Amino acid sequence: MKHVFKFVVASSLLFSGTPALADESSISMASQTIEEAEGLGFTFRPRVGYGTADYKLELTEFSVNEVKADYEPLTFGGALISDNFFLDVSYSSGSGEADLPGYDFDREETIVNAGFRLNSTSFYVGYMSAESEFKAATGSSATFESSGFLIGLGQGIPAFGGSFSIGAGLAFLEGTFTGESGDSDDADFTVGFSGTLGYGYPITSHINLRGDVKYNAYSFDFTSTSGGTADESVVSLLLSVAYAF
Repeated sequence: MKHVFKFVVASSLLFSGTPALADESSISMASQTIEEAEGLGFTFRPRVGYGTADYKLELTEFSVNEVKADYEPLTFGGALISDNFFLDVSYSSGSGEADLPGYDFDREETIVNAGFRLNSTSFYVGYMSAESEFKAATGSSATFESSGFLIGLGQGIPAFGGSFSIGAGLAFLEGTFTGESGDSDDADFTVGFSGTLGYGYPITSHINLRGDVKYNAYSFDFTSTSGGTADESVVSLLLSVAYAF
């Protein structure tokens, strides 16, 4: 029996790939110089970013078979670095339009990663929570909340005065969908994949500018009501600037 509601959305892990810190080997030398000069045991790098994302969700056993949305996330974050160890926290929020008439899209996401860097390779583990919401003009909405753990690695490749970065990660998530009628449906534990390709360039000894292209793909099985599935993919482009104290 199909789980019927006006609309459905599943969560995306837009910026859950390799942490920005792990990719930013292009300013590691500058950061080390700053630390040695000031005698500090750590470096703090706040950052801000802006991007665009294409979201796609394919469903089975639901009243909607496919939905797409374009939105523009604004991200804030910071990384605390001590020697080769780091702690990275990020928050993103964005709004856009769905391809269903009369629906707007909102998304919030928080990610915490911790890890270490060995030469030009970074390894991390983390935790994320996210909420995606489609809001109708009538005031009703459908949401999907997800949370879980992350693991991944990133590789920096110096080039042209900056550094290319390649990252890959896995996400282990659970989620809950709430339809416009107020009915909820639980999503089983799932494993998803994220990949990142980026380039960072130090425009000063303290400031790093970078761009990232990211791809995320996740699958959920809904068991409590519908017995259906949700397969989502997100392609995103993010430009960010970080400052090293």
